[in-house]
Amino acid sequence: MASEIIGDVMYIFTPAVYPISVIPEYIRILAYINPLYYGTEAFRGYLIYGPSYTFGPPYLMNLLIIDVIALAIGITIFNITERKIRSKGELGKY
Repeated sequence: MASEIIGDVMYIFTPAVYPISVIPEYIRILAYINPLYYGTEAFRGYLIYGPSYTFGPPYLMNLLIIDVIALAIGITIFNITERKIRSKGELGKY
């Protein structure tokens, strides 16, 4: 349920059906931290301009950086949660 809500919010800030320029400037910041934005823009550029599209690598590099940060946060949260469950002895319930 929560993941669906987060996915829907992320889709709103992804320029899949409209250009990023129509989003107000103060909200556009949310699009720039959205990993879907960079993937969509890189894919759109390759479809429109072909393999010679030069803006693709920067978008993909930003996507890689955001993904590495998200992975590090996810691993940290998992380790903290696992430690708490093991200390309570509730691991057998799952």
